[in-house]
Amino acid sequence: MHLIVFDIDGTLTDMGTVDSECFWQTAKEIFGLPSNYPTWIEGLKDVTGLGIVAQLCEQALARKISDSEVDRFKGRLVAVLEAVVRKDTECIRALPGAAAVLTTLRSIADLKSAIATGCFLAEAELKLRRARLFDPGIPMSSCDDARSREEIMTISARKAVACYGGSFSAVTYVGDGVWDCHAAQRLGRNFIRVGSGDTAQRLLDAGAATVLPGFQPSGAFFDSMPYPTRRSVVSQVGRDGERDGKDRATRRHLTLYARRLISPHLFRPPRSSSSGKLAP
Repeated sequence: MHLIVFDIDGTLTDMGTVDSECFWQTAKEIFGLPSNYPTWIEGLKDVTGLGIVAQLCEQALARKISDSEVDRFKGRLVAVLEAVVRKDTECIRALPGAAAVLTTLRSIADLKSAIATGCFLAEAELKLRRARLFDPGIPMSSCDDARSREEIMTISARKAVACYGGSFSAVTYVGDGVWDCHAAQRLGRNFIRVGSGDTAQRLLDAGAATVLPGFQPSGAFFDSMPYPTRRSVVSQVGRDGERDGKDRATRRHLTLYARRLISPHLFRPPRSSSSGKLAP
């Protein structure tokens, strides 16, 4: 089996700058910092919610953060996010195609999904629910489990083994940040960056093998996987070809993808660069 692990912020969901604004509003309130306190941390070690607030406390207050402060921060952050969502119900959006990719993964026996996020768990579940992506059957690890990205990714894989009852021959992490890429590299995992623009080029420069502009079409996403995974997608199309699927849009994605693999000369190949692959 192949495990595909997704980040949340900027990967499955998009909040623009609202997410960061809510985070720093909460941090300044909990730690009693002035409103003009810088919203960045020099030499940030762990780009996770716990990593940020812990290092902020050490730098701003010259002490370690307490467990009670972490709990207060988590509760207040969720309350701030919920207040924002009540005013703007569309401020948390799923990235186009994300729902279709997750649906496809549920339909293929050899592919399994998990989530490893730098968010706190309650914060992560709120975002996924509002984006209509939450699935209680997908194992998820967060910074409630660990402070560093590498530990969170490792715990996510362990939870997936326990959830799905088997080991994985390959693990691919899907994220949007340079820190995601570096963490995946340190763990020896495949990495796919979903995004475009300057950040995409920075990911290629950092060593990302594949950078995609998004989840659409879903065939391009699965085409970036190792060959056995692509073959599983085609096999699923063959098994289900005569059966009406509940999700016709997903079935069309799979069918078109299978045709692309079977007759690659009919499709324009992705543009390549010296440092990696950049799909059209």
